[in-house]
Amino acid sequence: MGAGGSGRRGCGILSTGCGRPVTGAYYIALQDRRRADGRHGDIEMRRHLCFAILLAALAPMAFAAGAEEPHQGRHGIQNLEAWVEKFENPERNGWQFPGLVIDVLGIVSGDHVADLGAGTGYFSRFFAQELEGDGKVYAVDIEAPALEYLDNRKDVDHDVIETVLAQPDDPNLPDGEIDVVVVVNTWHHIEKRPRYLKKLRRALDPTTGRVAIIDWYKGELPMGPPPEHKLERGEVIAEFEAAGWNLSTESTGLPYQYFLIFRPRR
Repeated sequence: MGAGGSGRRGCGILSTGCGRPVTGAYYIALQDRRRADGRHGDIEMRRHLCFAILLAALAPMAFAAGAEEPHQGRHGIQNLEAWVEKFENPERNGWQFPGLVIDVLGIVSGDHVADLGAGTGYFSRFFAQELEGDGKVYAVDIEAPALEYLDNRKDVDHDVIETVLAQPDDPNLPDGEIDVVVVVNTWHHIEKRPRYLKKLRRALDPTTGRVAIIDWYKGELPMGPPPEHKLERGEVIAEFEAAGWNLSTESTGLPYQYFLIFRPRR
């Protein structure tokens, strides 16, 4: 298991030098620049920034046109193609910002990551790329057809990604091994969450282990479930604190979702 990426965190919200908060569109441009080889100048940077802003502005319109949000939960799969279209739509990158998510999580080579509610593998693929062949991604879901689809994807590293068929009340993760559990658009579907948290805690590495919750802001949004199906950010924090966890990191860089990282109290 990796070191947990302690060198890549430090601000309560994602910021440039712990100062100005990084908005989602601006962050895409930062990620492009960070991954570049140094030969691109300011003109190239401005081009990426303009494109990112335009993409972020157009993404809600693409999803609002009759499409339910791409979320992993206890719905049952009647139409796998519809799931793939929702979860893997390239427009999702314009508001989900996977690069931002990975940076805030602090995932580093050698980590063991659990993608809880992995669905068709949208985030599992990005996590595996970040690990660069050294580490493990457990793609966890209760829907066997989604995991079968992921097992047959040609664009993922199957040496790193291992699919795990979970139960509604049990993630079926190995004890003491996971550096970070990432739960995207799924936490509001889990019943008896305090009991479920005990099982997640048992799966965590005792030194580096943490749980990240990314879920929909309460209220009307261009995408996502109806407001009555969502959990308030404060409700999630209260549940974790009551179960013996501390909120260690929070990012405000996602436009439609709160992003909270918790660590168990020792």
